[in-house]
Parts: sequence; structure tokens; C-alpha cells
Amino acid sequence: MRKAVIYTRVSTDEQTRGFSLESQRERGINKADELGVTDTIVFEEAGVSGEVINRPALMDAIAASQRDESVKYFICSDPDRLSRDLTYLLLFTEQIEKGKRVELVFTDFNREDTAEGKLFYSIRGAIAEFEKAMIRRRTIGGKIKKAQQHKWTHWPDIYGYNYNEGVVTENEEEARTVRMIYEWGSNMGTASICGRLHALGISSPRGSRTWSRTTVKRILENKSYHTGKTFIRKYDTGGTHLNKYRADEDKLERKLRPRDEWVEMEIPPLVTEEAFQAVQRRSLVARRRATSNINGRFLLSGLLRCGHCGKTWHGHSGWNHNKTKRRIYYVCTYKSPGPPKGQGLERCPTSFEPAPLIEEAVWNTVKGWILDDEQISAFHNAQLTRHKPSSHSAEREKLVERFNQINREEDALIERLARESNPRVRGKLNERLDKISAELDQIQTLLDELDSAESETAASEIDSEAISWIRENLPDPEQMSFEQKYEVIHRLITEIVIQQQGDELQLDIRTLRPMPPKG
Repeated sequence: MRKAVIYTRVSTDEQTRGFSLESQRERGINKADELGVTDTIVFEEAGVSGEVINRPALMDAIAASQRDESVKYFICSDPDRLSRDLTYLLLFTEQIEKGKRVELVFTDFNREDTAEGKLFYSIRGAIAEFEKAMIRRRTIGGKIKKAQQHKWTHWPDIYGYNYNEGVVTENEEEARTVRMIYEWGSNMGTASICGRLHALGISSPRGSRTWSRTTVKRILENKSYHTGKTFIRKYDTGGTHLNKYRADEDKLERKLRPRDEWVEMEIPPLVTEEAFQAVQRRSLVARRRATSNINGRFLLSGLLRCGHCGKTWHGHSGWNHNKTKRRIYYVCTYKSPGPPKGQGLERCPTSFEPAPLIEEAVWNTVKGWILDDEQISAFHNAQLTRHKPSSHSAEREKLVERFNQINREEDALIERLARESNPRVRGKLNERLDKISAELDQIQTLLDELDSAESETAASEIDSEAISWIRENLPDPEQMSFEQKYEVIHRLITEIVIQQQGDELQLDIRTLRPMPPKG
């Protein structure tokens, strides 16, 4: 008994244009009847592009036609159902007709086994490839035109919102979760937030009971939640939706588009700017502490910040000129190794400070808090009378000047790009715009850090519960080990701002708890 394999395929785009698997299957069965075959095996591929080589149903259909010797025909409606790429079309044809036992037959195309027929078959494959390119061009053109009118071409799937036919609204339940995450994020880490979400039984954006730290971090860093703005056409994701059919080495990655192709869209903000900045400040402190190294024997790692430029100070050790004595210092990051190259920023004029000198001063202060409540009161009074915001106006002015300069260059390049028709020149312009975009992002990050530094100028008070715990669970301060001192300092202090006034060194200690306003 002779059999026939029938293969049908329709992509998502083609489904919207009226193609159907049913009509292809019906025509395939009718063709099998004409060939005198009553036993058919149908393989269907729904929603898969012809660009994909390793389509499951196609691979199964070819394997079945080769495995079962009673299969005499491989029936398909048109060559473009096998592939819209000429190379792959000829490859699949060769695989199907391997050994000359199975004949490839089309319901909507007459393929002849002659020199002219083979030529026309190749031409038909080339036409299909051309049609694919034209379909893609029309689709992209329509999306670009729609985006330029500030209409949604797609929804970037931001947690906390509903999207329906081009209208974005707040999802009340998810938005409430976002606000809770930001509330928690101002005083706890992502792991703790994940634990709370799990305890409350709140599902993740993908519907899982388990939240990942990466998901929470992505929400806490998404500026769209407080600005009410996001971008479409920011990334070129062409072909990435087909990665599940590709081998790991063949998978495509999304690519950042040139800045002039991004389209800004408005969405309802879910949190205040104050809530967003509070999370970023806590995250900045956490990053500083994460980079500290207790094994390096620097007691204040991750706590020091420069009162001149706003950057962090870090521990540094080295030999003296005669290499007879090792010296340990703290130094501003913008002093050593210095600011990032290419941004026109000056090296911080502060000098190296001996680590033992600073550590002893800080430890004596903390030791006083542990031993004497009056010293805690004295610290609180000093905070109210002495605390003044540090100024970083000189650095901010330079950063803003550089930011505006690059912005002007970007505007000029975008205007030139709009007039330029030479592909090679357009490519060069886009490369420069990508570099400018990265540099603008870097400068904006530095400005955000300065904003965080300026916003942390409120007086603070010592955590009385932490003091009680230390007194009850740790030995006398004079008997504490380095590790215990390290734990105490990092439990009580969030930051120490270093001010150098000539030969005088001032340490402005910031504790973890803001002092409530008077009255």
C-alpha cells in the first residue's frame, strides 16, 4: 500500500492574512487521491516562520518519508511552505527526494523534472525569498509610521500595567505590589523582598510563586515607574522569537537601535520620584559595602565618601620609598586611580590619609556610644547644629557642561543622518550615535550619584535597638576583635563623609536612621 506524507505550515503573519492549515490539508488530501493514495500522514506547523531550519513538524515529516518505505509522495501546497530561503528550499528538496524513492509534489505549483523545470523551480524559490523580504519591509514600514505617530506598535510588557488595543492602564493589584516593593526596597535587600513576596503568596510577573532577585532588581531600577515614560523601538528584536528552534550557537540577540530611532511613550507613573531615589540611595550604599573586603583589614571599607567630589574613598596599601615599611591609606577614587578617561573630569585634589588615623577616630566615637548614653545625646545635638550639606557644584557644573555639549553633537548628527543617503556614511553616523548614547548614560549615572549624595544631608540618629544588642551580645569594646569592630561599625553607620580643610580632617558620620524633624 502506497502512502503520502502531507506537510502544511502557516506563520503568525500569514494566519492574519487568511491562510489556513485546513485548506492546505484539504488540497493535500485531494492531491493524494489524484495520485491514487488513500493512506496519508499529515504534519502541521502552526505559527512558525519559514526562516526556521529546524522546524519540528518538517523534520518529523522528512524523517517519516525516509523511514517508511511505503511512503511514495511528499505533498506540500507550495515551495514557500518548505522555505522562503532558496538555499534551504533546495536543501530540503534534496533530503526529501534522497534515493529517488519519494517524489516531492505541490498542489499549487507544477514542478517538472526537466532542465527548464529545475530552473523555474529555483526561480520560484528566489521569488519566495524576495516576497519574504518585501513582506518584512512593509510590516516594518507600517510599524515605524505608527510609532512616529506615538502609537503603540507593541507592548514592552512592563509589570504593573494592563495593555488593551493601544491603551495602557494601571493594573491595580500589580501596581500595589510595585509600590510595596519600592517601600521595602528603601530599607532592605532584594533577597528579603523576595521572601516577603513569597510569604504573602504574590505571584511573580511570569505567574510563579517564587520571585527571583533579578526580577525585583529590574523593577527597582526601572525609571519608567516614576517618570511615566518608556520607549518603543529601542531594541531590534528581529528573529529572536524563533530562538527556541535554534541551537545555542545560532541564537540571535536583541540589538540596541540608534538613539534617533527610539520613540518615547507615556504610561501612568506608579511611584513617586522620592520613593525611587530612596531605593537608589540604599542600593548605592549596598554596592559600596558589597565591594568592601574585610580580609583587606580596612575597618571602614564601603563607608567613606569624599566631601569634595562626592565619590567613594577606598583602602590602599603600599611600601615607602625605601621599601622598608608598608603604609596603609584611604584615598578618594577620583584621586587614585582617577576619573574615567575621555570625560574631561579633573582628578580630585584631596590627599591620601593614613588609615589608622581615620579608623581610630571613628572607633573612638562608636566606642563612646556603646559605653555612654550621654555621648549619644551629644552626637544628636551636634547633628542638629553642625550638619551642613556638602557641595559638589564644581563637579556638577562640569558634568552638565559636558552633557550639554554631547547633546548638541547628538542633535547635529541626527539632523545629518536624516539628510544622508549613503549607506556607508549612515553606518558611521549610527556608530557614533551609539557611542554618544553610552557616554550620555554614563554622565547621567554620575549626576544621579551626586543627587543621591546631596539628598543625604539630613541629620541622623543612632539606632538605640542596635546599641542595646551590641551591649548585650558583644564583649567590652576594648576586648573586641577586628571582625567584631567591623560588624559594630557597619551595623551603626551608613556613611562617613571626609572633608579636608588644609591640614585639618573632618569626619561627618551618617547613621542608618534619619532624625525626625523637630516639633
